[in-house]
Amino acid sequence: MKQERGAAAVEFALVVPVLMAVVFGIVEVGTFHQRQIQLSNGAMIGARSIAHGSTVATATTIAADAADVASSEVTVGSCTSSGASVTVTITSSKAAVTGLFGSSFSISGKGVARCE
Repeated sequence: MKQERGAAAVEFALVVPVLMAVVFGIVEVGTFHQRQIQLSNGAMIGARSIAHGSTVATATTIAADAADVASSEVTVGSCTSSGASVTVTITSSKAAVTGLFGSSFSISGKGVARCE
């Protein structure tokens, strides 16, 4: 019994750093995924807006507001003809939550809609 006295503490000390890295990794991946979905949704809203007749400036503002980014991070195509596709791309940089896997990461979202 005396020989096993500190074994639990040693095992705990060895496992905790690995467990914490896994937990922080889950938090980072979850945050990254949530932001990527937000950018994709904003891009899709902007693409639908321009496909339904909005100007490029209006679609840019709509997409930027929906994705919670600056207008400079939004790239909007234009409808050349009925039935053609228009693409809106939003690229943004996001600071990492934990900082253990880098200080920031770049994310982009893309939306495509058929012009009317």
